[in-house]
Amino acid sequence: MTSLSEKKPEQIKEMFSNISPRYDLANTFLSFGLYKIWYKLLIKRIMLSNGLKILDCATGTGNIPILLAQSGLNLCICGVDFSDKMLEVARKRISKRNLSVGLLHADILELPFDKDYFDVATICFGIRNVTDAVLCLKEMSKVVKSGGKVLILEFGNPTGIVKLLYEPYRKLIMPVVGRIVTGDREAYYYLADSTSKFPSGENFIEIMKRTNQFKKINMLPIFRGVAYIYEGIVK
Repeated sequence: MTSLSEKKPEQIKEMFSNISPRYDLANTFLSFGLYKIWYKLLIKRIMLSNGLKILDCATGTGNIPILLAQSGLNLCICGVDFSDKMLEVARKRISKRNLSVGLLHADILELPFDKDYFDVATICFGIRNVTDAVLCLKEMSKVVKSGGKVLILEFGNPTGIVKLLYEPYRKLIMPVVGRIVTGDREAYYYLADSTSKFPSGENFIEIMKRTNQFKKINMLPIFRGVAYIYEGIVK
């Protein structure tokens, strides 16, 4: 098993490329379908209205852009990811649904957009995979207008009885199920390793504060900290 600190960006990109065809199916099994509810909780925080420009970073197979485009509102939606294979899956899913979404191969540590262009920027289960979370948040806030939102959905480290149940699942069951569904056990060892080591809760709030980009920060724990939604209002 390779730890988070040993994984390089190119290795992470290759890992996600390998599991891209069955990534969503694996997520459905591993979260018992709950990740879709978590996405909707994040979208609810956007407070959608016509004309909003929304950027989804580490968009993967396009789950957030698809949900946004299906809202029935007139939105400008763009998703970026560093994995061409993930974007291929996203394009097929978006085309099949005849939705209007822009997709771009890009590094979220160097976003190719003008300053203050978007109203909202999101990232779901992706920030733990970047080499510099502070720089990622700075890049996201840079392309969002003052008063706009940066929203992050990420796994956490629960406490109490939930931790007693979740830790064996994360360490033992997740890699096995991941291998069965995607054929790649290593990817899901990495998932368990990276989620356990990545700062969550108040520790992630401290990372957000270090960016000096937000005038207000909120946090919403899900399932006693199995995941969190973080919200930063850009200065």
